[in-house]
Amino acid sequence: MKIALAGFMAVGKSTIGRILAQELGLRFVDLDVEIEKLGQSIPELFTLGEHHFREKEQEILLQLRDTSAIVLALGGGSLHFGTTSQWIEDYFQVYTLQSSWESLEKRILASKRPLAVNAKGLFEQRREIYSQVGQQIDVENKSPQECTAIILEHMKC
Repeated sequence: MKIALAGFMAVGKSTIGRILAQELGLRFVDLDVEIEKLGQSIPELFTLGEHHFREKEQEILLQLRDTSAIVLALGGGSLHFGTTSQWIEDYFQVYTLQSSWESLEKRILASKRPLAVNAKGLFEQRREIYSQVGQQIDVENKSPQECTAIILEHMKC
């Protein structure tokens, strides 16, 4: 079983992913952490340009393609680079976490994320693609445990 969690930055992909992986007895992988294992931090990679970062992201995704028994937390922009969204749907069962800008704004603006400055514009840009990929999971005003339970319920269907 290969599961990927998608959604905007700070929506809870990593937190929910860890809980989901534990519940299912699967390995948890955070795509951003794996990228940093290549030797540069996310902010350092972004200084070279977002395209450079997305190439590193693709490199890790290709390495994970044949991994079984995994819960993968994607980066907030993973679905927006080339044909990545279709590729991810081909190899993973995708759950896209959805929340309002108002719920995410404080967490994003308080973070040191490279794209935090332009976050509201990105949120508006990316909203449509998120709504088209995978099973939609509304995480608004829900705890990570509640969100995990919702995903587990969807998996039974």
